[in-house]
Amino acid sequence: VETLRKTVGILDEYWLAHSDFLVGGAPTLADIAAYCELGQLLPRYGNLFDFSKHDKVLQWVDRMQQLPYHDEVHAALDVLGDMSKRNGEPFAMEKLIEANKAAFKTLQPFFK
Repeated sequence: VETLRKTVGILDEYWLAHSDFLVGGAPTLADIAAYCELGQLLPRYGNLFDFSKHDKVLQWVDRMQQLPYHDEVHAALDVLGDMSKRNGEPFAMEKLIEANKAAFKTLQPFFK
């Protein structure tokens, strides 16, 4: 957790200090890769990290969530929801199956 705190701090204080995205004014593969990892921890999904002290990261998250197909790509995470509320209970395989079905349904139009 300490490494994550440091990493998010560096993103907030250095990488996003003077630009909307990690390496400039438009999203790049660097933003997508970083968001794929950090996005899973957001309150909307896993809710496994408190980003509240990192304003620039939260603003960047908002911009990333506006990218085309964001919601479609994250359909499975929407189904999984807030994992912090599991209170030590084992993760139900049924929930994972439901999440994968939602993701597959979202992607079906792209395979026709």
